[in-house]
Amino acid sequence: MRNFKNRALIIAIGSLLLVGCASTPMKDLKPSEMLVSQQNKYVQMESSKDLTGWEKGLWEHAHENYTLGQKLLEPYKDKNVSKIQHAYGFMYQEGLGGLKKDFKKAVEHYKRAIKIDNYSASLYNLSFLYRAGRGVQKDMDKYLELLQKSAKQGFVYAQFNLADNYHFGRNGLSEDFGMAYYWYQQASNQGLARASRRIGWMYDRGEGFEQNDEKAFYWHKLAAKRGNKHSRGDMIRLKSILYKKNKNR
Repeated sequence: MRNFKNRALIIAIGSLLLVGCASTPMKDLKPSEMLVSQQNKYVQMESSKDLTGWEKGLWEHAHENYTLGQKLLEPYKDKNVSKIQHAYGFMYQEGLGGLKKDFKKAVEHYKRAIKIDNYSASLYNLSFLYRAGRGVQKDMDKYLELLQKSAKQGFVYAQFNLADNYHFGRNGLSEDFGMAYYWYQQASNQGLARASRRIGWMYDRGEGFEQNDEKAFYWHKLAAKRGNKHSRGDMIRLKSILYKKNKNR
């Protein structure tokens, strides 16, 4: 959901993956030019004129009109729809839509969404509540379990955060450049500029790869194209290095 994307860092700042697993061999994969997939159809809709009932409420919520969204969703608060449960989980988590911040209620609604259809955004949000010990007892194993499930379902921010944990050996995971690259690649394939930048960073610093200015330039150029301002500076720096190299050949 767009509202979640804008606030994704507020919280913090499955058998394929095992804690402490051996480094996975890296492959040079061709990046996709896909834009970030919208996991919530209501974000893509410019107007709610053709919507009624709880769908209209979800549209307002997705467009950050939380007070109106909550008012429209209230009659459907207990409905067995994961997006409704997730919306209430987020509003209780952040104290939005006229609701007081209540982490226990946020956990309750996220768990309902997960029970309905393993809703990936709820898996992600709940993982960070377990990491912080908000509304639940702090549990790093549960944090990683939920984060991995969300990443494997394709939730782009879960993929990026999982890659980050492997990249720097954080939160109970051992440093593993192979797994970091794999998950950055998955996030980059959805158009996430930060993930493209991190791959450029790995090539630039020789983390898991031989240092390679050409490939570092390629990935930073891709990140810059997707709007990452920091990669624009790296792209200019690397372009200068490559120019000097070619000139001296």
